[in-house]
Amino acid sequence: MGMNFSRKLPIPKEIKEQFPIDQKIVSVKEKKDKELRDIFTGASDKFVLIIGPCSADNEDSVIDYVTRLAKIQEQVKDK
Repeated sequence: MGMNFSRKLPIPKEIKEQFPIDQKIVSVKEKKDKELRDIFTGASDKFVLIIGPCSADNEDSVIDYVTRLAKIQEQVKDK
């Protein structure tokens, strides 16, 4: 005789209620979404580079990588 356990997955609304996002982060996300939309629709002459680690199994390494990448992004954001 086996036992099965099931758990209801939360819907997006429940996740948003459980983990509210600061308005500053929402604004940054909206700005980045618009920048990407403009690139993909041809409204911007910028281009997208997708750069990242092949895996994210070591949290410290990922945070170090993202921190360094953010500094470079800031340097080239208008180029």
